Amino acid sequence: MTEWFIVIIFAMSTPDIDAGRDMYIFTKPTYTDPDQCLADITDPQKIPDLMQKLFMEYGSIKPIEGVVCATKEEIENAIHGRTSA
Repeated sequence: MTEWFIVIIFAMSTPDIDAGRDMYIFTKPTYTDPDQCLADITDPQKIPDLMQKLFMEYGSIKPIEGVVCATKEEIENAIHGRTSA
């Protein structure tokens, strides 16, 4: 069974141009249903909890470019610069 994760993709800043995108992967909760993951990232009642976790991790809220649901394989491919075949 495939696990899905919420992934926050932060906006690039000038020093990040060569280093790639900064992202945060929520390891809890995980999802077995991608539709439930998508429902959670668009649910106005869940968004404050996600933002609070980011604030706890970084001490501030960094500019966010996107929020997606992804599998472990998709995340690993993104980290290593691979594309899906």
